Amino acid sequence: MIENKNAAIDALIEGAYGIEFDSTNNKYTFYVRSYFKEFKNAVNDYIINLESGKESISLLETVLANRN
Repeated sequence: MIENKNAAIDALIEGAYGIEFDSTNNKYTFYVRSYFKEFKNAVNDYIINLESGKESISLLETVLANRN
């Protein structure tokens, strides 16, 4: 684990969420494994929704075209 006063990064264990905030200590913890699972699930959901017509690729294309 890598940590400082306000944040920590943990690549070994899974948290309940990818990013957690502890209001008692005023500290964020980034759980790499949990974050990756959440990201993978979001991408899979997006692909399923594209295939079913619930999402439109045009919004993604617009965002990518206008990025800085």
